[in-house]
Amino acid sequence: MVSLLPASTDTLNALVARCAPGPSSPSSLPFELCGVSHECELAPAGLGAPVRLTCSRVGEIPVGDIEAAFSSSLAALEEFSHLSEPLAVPLLQFGLSPYQLDVDALVEIRPDVILTCLQTAHSCILEGALAVEAFERVLGYVPEVVHMESRDLAGVYSDMARVGEVVGMGACGAALVEEMREKMEGLAGMVRGRVASVSMSVSLIWWSAPVMAANAWVSDMLEMMGVR
Repeated sequence: MVSLLPASTDTLNALVARCAPGPSSPSSLPFELCGVSHECELAPAGLGAPVRLTCSRVGEIPVGDIEAAFSSSLAALEEFSHLSEPLAVPLLQFGLSPYQLDVDALVEIRPDVILTCLQTAHSCILEGALAVEAFERVLGYVPEVVHMESRDLAGVYSDMARVGEVVGMGACGAALVEEMREKMEGLAGMVRGRVASVSMSVSLIWWSAPVMAANAWVSDMLEMMGVR
């Protein structure tokens, strides 16, 4: 298995910490994590030393240029969607991960499960017949791809539970989600008590150039805390 998204690797870390506390080794787990993204952090709790499969797609460039760089790379995915033999590799590079993916290393690992957030462009996403053809041409088989793209807090919990199911730790995943729900509700209740006593309006942005307002699960968290 490989995890190409920090959020999915964090979930694996949490599963291992909860269900295999204390000294553990990768061989004691029901899954083997063979590869991760360069932005994934690994807890010292038995996930081993997986290969780093990605790097920054745009490198070190000014913040203001990042949007243009990503827009260009995502637009290329539309061209790759008209799949032919030479384009199968770049299709996986651009569509399978938000980062630059080392497809040669992926081929060597031969994962049966890939945890990631598939990339889209012009209504094109790496799934269905397009994904089957690309994987068959590059890997020679079609792995299970778990697409994680939560748009609200309920989706975050659902993704966490799904990762637990995929790696054979479903009961642990369900318990982990329930613990997080309770913790979030407790913390939100503490904040609501303080917010209610003051007049406060909050603006929260994810990105400054261009300005991008925070949404998805961030909006749910603010609402839980009673912040307008």
